[in-house]
Amino acid sequence: MAHTSLDQLLDAVTRALRDADHSLKRRAHPGPRLAELSMAFDFRLRYRRVARRRRELVMQLGRPRFAWLDRRPVHQLRLVCLAASDWQPCVEIDGHLIVPRGGA
Repeated sequence: MAHTSLDQLLDAVTRALRDADHSLKRRAHPGPRLAELSMAFDFRLRYRRVARRRRELVMQLGRPRFAWLDRRPVHQLRLVCLAASDWQPCVEIDGHLIVPRGGA
């Protein structure tokens, strides 16, 4: 099971898309270009201790070991990135638009 914060996930996806787009533009022959990435997945939220008194909220991806014992609600994340917007992610959690830190 993977644990990540939303900021880390968005940063990794945006960086990978920009790298892929740059690589496609450098090719000598014209061809199809990447225009959009869209994904959706389920996750649970939990707090993880990072220091003695500090905790951070992380996304828990995948099924827990004993799913029937985990009473935390399952949320759905929808992520859409468009080349026209310089791969800035549009994030929805449970149908509500989320503006990431540093976003407009």
